[in-house]
Amino acid sequence: MTHDPNRTTQHDQTQSLEVQQYGPEPRRAAWHATPAWSSRASTPPPSVRVRRDLRALPIIAIAVVAGIVSGALSAVAISNLMPDSAGLAAVPASDTPDANAVSDLRIDESSAVISAVDRVTPAVVTIQSTGSPGAGSGTGSGFIFEASGFILTNRHVVADSQELVVMLNDGRQFAGTVYGIDTLTDLAIVTIDAQDLPTAPIGVSAGLEPG
Repeated sequence: MTHDPNRTTQHDQTQSLEVQQYGPEPRRAAWHATPAWSSRASTPPPSVRVRRDLRALPIIAIAVVAGIVSGALSAVAISNLMPDSAGLAAVPASDTPDANAVSDLRIDESSAVISAVDRVTPAVVTIQSTGSPGAGSGTGSGFIFEASGFILTNRHVVADSQELVVMLNDGRQFAGTVYGIDTLTDLAIVTIDAQDLPTAPIGVSAGLEPG
Protein backbone atom coordinates (compact mmCIF):
# COMPACT_ATOMS: atom_id res chain seq x y z
CA MET A 1 0.00 0.00 0.00
CA THR A 2 1.37 3.42 -1.02
CA HIS A 3 1.85 6.06 1.78
CA ASP A 4 0.43 9.45 0.90
CA PRO A 5 2.48 12.20 2.68
CA ASN A 6 -0.40 14.68 2.32
CA ARG A 7 -2.84 12.42 4.01
CA THR A 8 -3.56 13.26 7.64
CA THR A 9 -4.67 10.42 9.80
CA GLN A 10 -6.77 10.64 12.92
CA HIS A 11 -3.75 9.57 14.98
CA ASP A 12 -1.73 12.52 13.69
CA GLN A 13 -4.52 14.97 14.55
CA THR A 14 -4.80 13.58 18.03
CA GLN A 15 -1.04 13.87 18.54
CA SER A 16 -1.12 17.46 17.33
CA LEU A 17 -3.92 18.31 19.75
CA GLU A 18 -2.05 16.74 22.61
CA VAL A 19 1.02 18.85 21.88
CA GLN A 20 -1.05 22.00 21.91
CA GLN A 21 -2.80 20.99 25.11
CA TYR A 22 0.25 19.97 27.15
CA GLY A 23 2.81 22.31 25.74
CA PRO A 24 4.54 24.84 28.03
CA GLU A 25 2.43 27.81 29.11
CA PRO A 26 3.50 31.29 28.15
CA ARG A 27 5.64 33.09 30.68
CA ARG A 28 3.90 35.60 32.95
CA ALA A 29 5.25 38.83 34.25
CA ALA A 30 6.95 38.34 37.62
CA TRP A 31 5.08 39.79 40.61
CA HIS A 32 7.11 41.02 43.54
CA ALA A 33 5.18 41.32 46.80
CA THR A 34 6.12 44.21 49.04
CA PRO A 35 6.47 43.19 52.71
CA ALA A 36 3.76 44.68 54.87
CA TRP A 37 6.35 46.18 57.20
CA SER A 38 8.48 47.85 54.54
CA SER A 39 6.34 50.98 54.47
CA ARG A 40 6.81 51.37 58.22
CA ALA A 41 10.55 50.98 58.25
CA SER A 42 11.15 54.68 57.76
CA THR A 43 8.56 55.76 60.31
CA PRO A 44 10.32 57.22 63.38
CA PRO A 45 9.42 55.69 66.75
CA PRO A 46 6.94 57.66 68.86
CA SER A 47 8.47 60.18 71.21
CA VAL A 48 8.82 59.05 74.81
CA ARG A 49 8.30 61.48 77.63
CA VAL A 50 11.18 61.27 80.08
CA ARG A 51 10.13 61.41 83.69
CA ARG A 52 12.20 61.48 86.81
CA ASP A 53 12.22 58.13 88.59
CA LEU A 54 11.17 58.53 92.19
CA ARG A 55 12.21 55.00 93.05
CA ALA A 56 15.66 56.32 93.87
CA LEU A 57 14.25 57.95 97.01
CA PRO A 58 14.70 56.00 100.24
CA ILE A 59 11.76 53.72 100.84
CA ILE A 60 11.36 54.77 104.44
CA ALA A 61 11.32 58.45 103.53
CA ILE A 62 8.61 57.88 100.91
CA ALA A 63 6.60 55.95 103.48
CA VAL A 64 6.87 58.83 105.92
CA VAL A 65 5.78 61.36 103.31
CA ALA A 66 2.86 59.14 102.31
CA GLY A 67 1.89 58.90 105.98
CA ILE A 68 1.90 62.66 106.34
CA VAL A 69 -0.17 63.14 103.19
CA SER A 70 -2.78 60.78 104.63
CA GLY A 71 -2.21 62.17 108.10
CA ALA A 72 -5.87 62.07 109.07
CA LEU A 73 -5.45 58.46 110.18
CA SER A 74 -2.44 59.38 112.30
CA ALA A 75 -4.33 62.33 113.74
CA VAL A 76 -7.19 60.06 114.78
CA ALA A 77 -4.80 57.75 116.62
CA ILE A 78 -3.07 60.63 118.39
CA SER A 79 -6.38 62.24 119.29
CA ASN A 80 -7.60 58.95 120.76
CA LEU A 81 -4.43 58.40 122.78
CA MET A 82 -3.63 62.04 123.58
CA PRO A 83 -6.91 64.00 123.78
CA ASP A 84 -5.19 67.10 125.17
CA SER A 85 -2.35 67.11 122.67
CA ALA A 86 -1.67 70.59 121.31
CA GLY A 87 1.13 69.62 119.01
CA LEU A 88 -1.02 69.00 115.96
CA ALA A 89 -1.34 71.68 113.32
CA ALA A 90 -4.33 72.02 111.03
CA VAL A 91 -3.48 71.29 107.42
CA PRO A 92 -5.97 72.46 104.75
CA ALA A 93 -6.79 69.80 102.20
CA SER A 94 -9.25 69.18 99.41
CA ASP A 95 -11.85 66.45 99.84
CA THR A 96 -12.67 66.34 96.12
CA PRO A 97 -9.52 66.11 94.00
CA ASP A 98 -9.65 67.61 90.55
CA ALA A 99 -10.01 64.91 87.90
CA ASN A 100 -7.75 66.89 85.60
CA ALA A 101 -5.02 66.77 88.24
CA VAL A 102 -4.63 63.01 87.84
CA SER A 103 -1.52 63.05 85.70
CA ASP A 104 2.09 62.08 85.72
CA LEU A 105 4.39 63.83 88.15
CA ARG A 106 6.25 66.76 86.69
CA ILE A 107 9.81 67.65 87.57
CA ASP A 108 8.68 70.50 89.84
CA GLU A 109 6.24 68.19 91.64
CA SER A 110 8.97 65.60 92.04
CA SER A 111 11.20 68.28 93.52
CA ALA A 112 8.46 69.14 96.00
CA VAL A 113 8.32 65.50 97.13
CA ILE A 114 12.09 65.39 97.51
CA SER A 115 11.99 68.62 99.49
CA ALA A 116 9.32 67.18 101.79
CA VAL A 117 11.45 64.08 102.33
CA ASP A 118 14.43 66.24 103.24
CA ARG A 119 12.35 68.10 105.82
CA VAL A 120 10.95 65.04 107.59
CA THR A 121 13.97 62.73 107.40
CA PRO A 122 15.52 64.09 110.65
CA ALA A 123 12.30 63.07 112.45
CA VAL A 124 12.40 59.47 111.23
CA VAL A 125 13.50 56.95 113.87
CA THR A 126 14.28 53.25 114.01
CA ILE A 127 12.71 51.21 116.80
CA GLN A 128 14.21 47.92 117.98
CA SER A 129 11.77 45.79 119.93
CA THR A 130 12.75 42.87 122.15
CA GLY A 131 10.04 40.51 123.33
CA SER A 132 9.88 37.93 126.07
CA PRO A 133 12.49 35.14 126.12
CA GLY A 134 11.99 32.97 123.08
CA ALA A 135 9.81 35.53 121.33
CA GLY A 136 12.73 37.09 119.47
CA SER A 137 13.11 40.72 118.44
CA GLY A 138 12.11 42.98 115.60
CA THR A 139 12.85 46.33 114.01
CA GLY A 140 10.44 48.95 112.78
CA SER A 141 10.27 52.64 112.03
CA GLY A 142 8.36 55.65 113.21
CA PHE A 143 8.58 59.42 113.32
CA ILE A 144 8.65 62.09 115.98
CA PHE A 145 5.55 64.26 116.03
CA GLU A 146 6.25 66.18 119.25
CA ALA A 147 9.61 67.67 120.19
CA SER A 148 9.23 66.39 123.76
CA GLY A 149 9.81 62.81 122.61
CA PHE A 150 6.50 61.45 121.32
CA ILE A 151 6.85 59.03 118.41
CA LEU A 152 4.19 57.51 116.17
CA THR A 153 4.70 53.99 114.83
CA ASN A 154 2.74 50.89 113.81
CA ARG A 155 1.18 48.75 116.49
CA HIS A 156 2.92 45.55 115.42
CA VAL A 157 6.32 47.20 115.96
CA VAL A 158 5.79 47.43 119.72
CA ALA A 159 3.23 44.66 120.30
CA ASP A 160 4.30 42.24 123.08
CA SER A 161 7.60 44.08 123.51
CA GLN A 162 9.59 43.91 126.75
CA GLU A 163 12.24 46.44 125.77
CA LEU A 164 12.37 49.23 123.19
CA VAL A 165 15.41 51.05 121.86
CA VAL A 166 14.80 54.12 119.72
CA MET A 167 17.58 55.23 117.39
CA LEU A 168 17.38 58.78 116.07
CA ASN A 169 18.50 59.93 112.66
CA ASP A 170 21.55 61.64 114.20
CA GLY A 171 22.76 58.38 115.77
CA ARG A 172 21.58 58.90 119.34
CA GLN A 173 19.80 56.05 121.13
CA PHE A 174 17.13 56.20 123.83
CA ALA A 175 15.13 53.69 125.79
CA GLY A 176 11.53 53.77 124.62
CA THR A 177 8.26 53.30 126.47
CA VAL A 178 4.91 52.38 124.95
CA TYR A 179 2.59 55.29 125.73
CA GLY A 180 -0.49 53.77 124.15
CA ILE A 181 -1.84 51.54 121.38
CA ASP A 182 -4.86 52.34 119.21
CA THR A 183 -6.31 49.14 117.76
CA LEU A 184 -8.75 51.10 115.58
CA THR A 185 -6.00 52.66 113.48
CA ASP A 186 -3.37 49.97 114.20
CA LEU A 187 -0.96 52.65 115.40
CA ALA A 188 0.98 53.17 118.62
CA ILE A 189 2.78 55.97 120.44
CA VAL A 190 6.23 55.53 121.95
CA THR A 191 7.92 58.07 124.21
CA ILE A 192 11.59 58.75 124.89
CA ASP A 193 13.23 61.01 127.46
CA ALA A 194 14.49 63.77 125.18
CA GLN A 195 13.70 67.37 124.33
CA ASP A 196 13.93 69.73 121.35
CA LEU A 197 13.70 66.91 118.84
CA PRO A 198 13.01 67.42 115.11
CA THR A 199 9.39 66.71 114.25
CA ALA A 200 7.21 65.82 111.28
CA PRO A 201 3.93 67.79 111.19
CA ILE A 202 0.60 65.97 111.26
CA GLY A 203 -2.75 67.55 110.36
CA VAL A 204 -5.92 67.01 112.34
CA SER A 205 -9.17 66.03 110.65
CA ALA A 206 -11.11 68.76 112.48
CA GLY A 207 -9.04 71.40 110.74
CA LEU A 208 -9.62 70.16 107.22
CA GLU A 209 -11.42 72.56 104.93
CA PRO A 210 -12.78 71.93 101.42
CA GLY A 211 -11.21 73.89 98.61
